[in-house]
Amino acid sequence: MDFINNLNAAAKVAIGLVIAENMYNIISMDEPGYKTGREALDSCWKWLEGEKIDADDLCNYIDSEDFVDVAEFANKEKDVQKQYACIQF
Repeated sequence: MDFINNLNAAAKVAIGLVIAENMYNIISMDEPGYKTGREALDSCWKWLEGEKIDADDLCNYIDSEDFVDVAEFANKEKDVQKQYACIQF
C-alpha cells in the first residue's frame, strides 16, 4: 500500500469516499441512520469538489452532542457482519 503515500491529499480523500460509498450500499434506506450517513457522504464529496463546508459540520456527522451521528448508529448495530463489512473493501 505504499502507493497511497505517493498520492496527494485529495486523491486519498477520494479513495476513502469511494470505499465509504461501497460500504454504504449495504445499508438499508430503512435504517435509522441512513439519512444522516447519506448527508455526511454528500457533504464530504461537496468538500472534495471545493465547496465551502465547515470542518465542524463534518465532524458533527461523526460525533455530535445530540447522538444523531454515524458513530452512534454504528455502535447500536447488532449485525456483526455489517460492523466489519469494510474489511471486504
